[in-house]
Amino acid sequence: MDQLLYERPREKLQRNGVSFLTLTELIQLILGSGGAHISSARLAKTIAQLVDTHALSYESLKQIKGVGSAKVSQVLAALEFGRRVSLLPDKASFKHKNELLTEIRQAKYGLVCYFYNGSGENLHTKWYQIQIKDHPSLLAKLIFSDALALAARSVFVGIHLKRDMIIPELHELRLIRTLKDTAMVLQIDILDIYACNKTTSLSWKNET
Repeated sequence: MDQLLYERPREKLQRNGVSFLTLTELIQLILGSGGAHISSARLAKTIAQLVDTHALSYESLKQIKGVGSAKVSQVLAALEFGRRVSLLPDKASFKHKNELLTEIRQAKYGLVCYFYNGSGENLHTKWYQIQIKDHPSLLAKLIFSDALALAARSVFVGIHLKRDMIIPELHELRLIRTLKDTAMVLQIDILDIYACNKTTSLSWKNET
């Protein structure tokens, strides 16, 4: 009977909640099924031992009999998902944005781009000296060329304005539209496009 319950973590989760499950049972749910000659419960137990010894990697998982590339990807993706969820920002993210806006206001040049990987970690920060008014399309091309070179998955764009009016002008609208269109094609997320002058800031992401 105990073995039967162990083999059915889904029913345990339904009755008692996900926190009731052991690490092995969680992994068994992620796997879904076993291999040709091994049960998902036994595979899960072997993988859990790798987790306990901090030896979990693509290579170590591939060495387990009955674990193919698909199951390796499932396990690693699930673990990374859990790690990222635990790091999701709360209200502190507004402080982070405010820090970015302060940095943009202090800039000598007109536009800055913050590049992030899939985990939200900053890969690089770059200032662009090209004038938006003269070359909005070229500026967008440079930004996404850098994004691809860095393997960035998202960008935060800051624009430093020296004028009092913070409403985007025609050439700035062209830049915003080009950034959004290019981001969609390349599957790179634009976190925001913020314009700042000395006293005010405004999101331009939804201006077009």
